[in-house]
Amino acid sequence: MKEKFSNLITPGVKHMLLATFWFALMNVMVKNLAHLPTSELVFLDVVLLRVLDSLHCIEQK
Repeated sequence: MKEKFSNLITPGVKHMLLATFWFALMNVMVKNLAHLPTSELVFLDVVLLRVLDSLHCIEQK
């Protein structure tokens, strides 16, 4: 049974689940930082995504 389940969790599925988690986390953070101007929120979003993407790329090497 465990073997069948492990076949369902391919690297692509793992990446989609991880992306969904980070997107949801960013949504929560943006809603909690509503007092900041939109341009600052977009900047923080891009910086956070870049850091997470860099960490993921380093992990893959």
